[in-house]
Amino acid sequence: MVNRRHFLRAGIGCVAAAMTGAARAQPRRLTVMTSYPQEMISRYVDAFTRAYPGTAVDVVWHSGRDARDYLLGEGRNQIDVYWSPNVPSFIELAAKRQFRKLDIDRAGLPDRIGRQRISDSDRFYLASEIAGYGLILNPAYLKRANVPAPQEWAELADPVYAGHIVMPVPSQIGFAPTITEILLQSEGWEAGWSLLARIAGNADLRAGRGDSFFTAVADGEKGIGLTIDFFASQAIARGAPLDFVYPHANAFEPANIAIPVGAPAPEAARDFVTFVLSDAGQKMLIDPDLRRLAIRPAAYRDLPAGYFNPWTSSFAEGLSFDSALFARRRDLDNALFDALIYKPRERLAPLWAAQRTAPSANRAGLLGAVPIDEAAAIQLADSFTARQRDTDAAARASAAEAAWAARIADHLDAAAALK
Repeated sequence: MVNRRHFLRAGIGCVAAAMTGAARAQPRRLTVMTSYPQEMISRYVDAFTRAYPGTAVDVVWHSGRDARDYLLGEGRNQIDVYWSPNVPSFIELAAKRQFRKLDIDRAGLPDRIGRQRISDSDRFYLASEIAGYGLILNPAYLKRANVPAPQEWAELADPVYAGHIVMPVPSQIGFAPTITEILLQSEGWEAGWSLLARIAGNADLRAGRGDSFFTAVADGEKGIGLTIDFFASQAIARGAPLDFVYPHANAFEPANIAIPVGAPAPEAARDFVTFVLSDAGQKMLIDPDLRRLAIRPAAYRDLPAGYFNPWTSSFAEGLSFDSALFARRRDLDNALFDALIYKPRERLAPLWAAQRTAPSANRAGLLGAVPIDEAAAIQLADSFTARQRDTDAAARASAAEAAWAARIADHLDAAAALK
């Protein structure tokens, strides 16, 4: 049960059973900060306190930028373990020397999948699970609509898919920025933005909860959704008549775990990290209610037929996603998606409809033209990352957005003038 302070306390029963008379020992107290849902974290807390009797666990929920700010501010010296699927926050906090080096046994724990690094080379944080990205499909819908099941991202730009896709808005849905960056890294900057724009021209853009657009596919409102794998895997494991496809251009982004430098209970923290990365802790990820991808390849032994194993997938060796590049420009990517695709969506809709009716290379080029080149974007990216806490950075970011909006408006005017 979570109280109003958003803490979950566990392990007291284990402690009480070990106490006798006046010699009762105080339990070790451990505080874990995470963004995982209560359903998942409660399972781990319960299993950990059974494995380590005499330990009580508090859980604090923060995500993304809030987690980073908390560890650097009021939460300094209060958190023992930071465990979350938010790569950029770990990269930034490690660069600021906010984590202890993890001196645990790492046998059987890979640093990479393919050429993509998933754990910190200096061991200030380690991957605990990975998640991939792809297409959730409703086969019954696609059959009724006489639409082929797509296998790769680029197929979604085909006019045959117009009206059949639901697409998450990256600035609003936590996992979606990685999909943007997958296409930018695999296609190149200009071609990647063009592809994103063309897919969005066929799609219904959703900015609500992360699972709301997924429900649109599950309920048959749409036939195709761009999503993270565990939403789909959990639903399919529970009997939903859906399919999930991993395009070959992909990333298996990790959730990471670390011990802050000011951890008040570093020994208990080390025990918790060790447990999460152990055989037993990794096997818990495979539960049908969680259906996540373990970081330890050995966890996939003796699994049911059809359970996806990223370590033996046909495209694992080809993965080369650059998480550090993603972390640096994620906030700029989000702002650029809003400027190019989401904010002008009402004006874009009839232009994309005209493009489907009377294809024009000039019109398509204008509708997908990114208003800043990659080198300039990299130089500007830090301003978008820092805009919430730095007034000068905020001014630079806002000025860039105004320039983008003007350039995009000119492109749309030119596209509208084409016959």
